[in-house]
Amino acid sequence: MNAVIRAMAGSLPVRWAERVTKCERRDDKWHLTVSQKGGETSHICDRLVIAVPAEQAAELLTDAAPDMAAKAAAVKSAPCWAMMAAFDQPLPLANVFRGRHAVLFAARMTAKPGRAETSADPWVVHASAAWSEAHLELSPEEAGAKLFAAFAEEAGVELPEPAHMAAHRWRYALPEAGDGALCLLDSERQLGAAGDWLLGPRVQDAWASGTALAERMA
Repeated sequence: MNAVIRAMAGSLPVRWAERVTKCERRDDKWHLTVSQKGGETSHICDRLVIAVPAEQAAELLTDAAPDMAAKAAAVKSAPCWAMMAAFDQPLPLANVFRGRHAVLFAARMTAKPGRAETSADPWVVHASAAWSEAHLELSPEEAGAKLFAAFAEEAGVELPEPAHMAAHRWRYALPEAGDGALCLLDSERQLGAAGDWLLGPRVQDAWASGTALAERMA
């Protein structure tokens, strides 16, 4: 899922696997407290962009920018468990399946435009928000097994043992739409916030928000 971002950031000094826990404005600079393996460290920067889910943005901005934090805190996000499974033989199903209860939808990945042909039959299954909320704290193995069983039941087919299966939890997958602002910007302090939560739960909303903020901060 992050392949596009990694490719775009290939020439930039990106720091992965670090979590910013606090941001403060001092001496016309942004001071970031960062948690990483081995303890905490700090970074100093001239401009700061917060591009994380609304719930995380609200926490980071509470002290640094209460007005922005309030906008983020007003948005709630629904979770989504996703299960990826590959089968040795094609399943007797249409390329897209929409469920009724646990399963939101399932899609055959090789049916998407531009995908390479393969002898395997890979599928991605997204759980409904209600099912994901009810099973939020399961391990990936437990959630994957339960969602696999639900997929088989709702599709009405006996699924073969998958050659590969994995599950991933998106805790903040589906944000409610914000107030319609493309992005948030405090130009005096060089602080901005962007994300799908400002516009809606689609990837194009995230793109539009980030692009708008980049143009305004350029």
